[in-house]
Amino acid sequence: MAEKLSMSPATLKRRLAEMDLSFGQLADETRLIKALYYLATPSQDAHTIANSLSFSDASNFRRSFKRWTGQLPTYFRSWLA
Repeated sequence: MAEKLSMSPATLKRRLAEMDLSFGQLADETRLIKALYYLATPSQDAHTIANSLSFSDASNFRRSFKRWTGQLPTYFRSWLA
C-alpha cells in the first residue's frame, strides 16, 4: 500500500498514527463495508463472502463480523429482510 502511495512503509505508518489509525483498522473497516454490501445480496452465502473478503474460511468471517458489529452475519441478514 505504501508503494502505491509513493511513500515508505515507515512514513505510511507514521502518517496513520498521526490520525490515530493503523493499517489493520483500515483493513477491518474496508472488510466490514464490503461484508455489509455482500450480506445485502441474498444470493451470497457465508462461504462466498468469506472468500471474497480473503478470509480463510466462513467461521473466521463470522467471528470477525461479530467482533465488528456485535452480531452474527445471519442475524444481520435477517434484519435486512
